Amino acid sequence: MKIPHLLYSSIFIFLLSYILSLFSIGNLLLDRFTFCQYDIMNHTIIDSIADLFVAFFNGEIFLYLSYFILGYYLGRYGFVDNMYKCLTIKNILLFWGGYFFLYILVSYAYIYSINVDVRAFFIRLRDLFGAMSYALLFLCIYEQVGKYLSWLEAYGKLGLTNYCLQDILGVVFMTTIFVKGEYSFTFMLFFFIGVYFLLLLFSIVWLRYFKYGPLEWCWRCLTNLQYIPNYKGKLE
Repeated sequence: MKIPHLLYSSIFIFLLSYILSLFSIGNLLLDRFTFCQYDIMNHTIIDSIADLFVAFFNGEIFLYLSYFILGYYLGRYGFVDNMYKCLTIKNILLFWGGYFFLYILVSYAYIYSINVDVRAFFIRLRDLFGAMSYALLFLCIYEQVGKYLSWLEAYGKLGLTNYCLQDILGVVFMTTIFVKGEYSFTFMLFFFIGVYFLLLLFSIVWLRYFKYGPLEWCWRCLTNLQYIPNYKGKLE
């Protein structure tokens, strides 16, 4: 697929996810109108799984797919290889300006009770601009102090895998171990910091044997439409 077509596909799928969300098919199919992320402590793991299917049928899967394709477009466009060249004052101000504008716009929509569907669309745009803005900010910081954070690179190389794993572990723990709310916030904070370092250790060990993380490898195979060897064959 040509590089510009990736951008057009991302925009199309982003809009498709919004259109599907208007019909709330998932809510109608499973007769659910609450989601675990709002009150996870009062949900069982079955409730959380049901909410996942609701989000899937409500078009959320297409929203995430549009982000994936946008990331692939940025990679093909050369952003990854030349990302520090993109850290110009103009680009940073552009994204942060767009983020603050959309943030104010969404707040305005809440204050004046503008149609909920219109608000939902601008919230999606706000979140996208917010993610890009924070990414640029992180890159600016990393450019200055990156040498002190090199031990975290393994976690970042398995970013997609770790993101999904921490979500799965979070739902499992929050709907089983912590469901009764008998643990303090401090305990839970340090518990999940421990989970983070456990995933960091997993990433370091994994990359000794494989070139890419499990989900990163699947995504590479899909985007290249071919099997890509992943096993290194020996320790490095």
